[in-house]
Amino acid sequence: MMNEIFPEELSEGWLMIYIDDIIVFSKTWEEHIYRLSRVLNKIQSVNIEISLNKCHFGFEELKALGHLVS
Repeated sequence: MMNEIFPEELSEGWLMIYIDDIIVFSKTWEEHIYRLSRVLNKIQSVNIEISLNKCHFGFEELKALGHLVS
């Protein structure tokens, strides 16, 4: 389902989805804010609810799915 919501973002290579986890990759803070806004707007447009206590925003490194992503 999530792959169907974000085909452009996935093909552009800056978004990773695993089941219901979404990771947004960016090189600059400005780019990250733009991409994150794009993702959150799409999530809102299809009425998906996210749990803010499970969200991590603005990290340069993050452990996700047992791997360190940077």
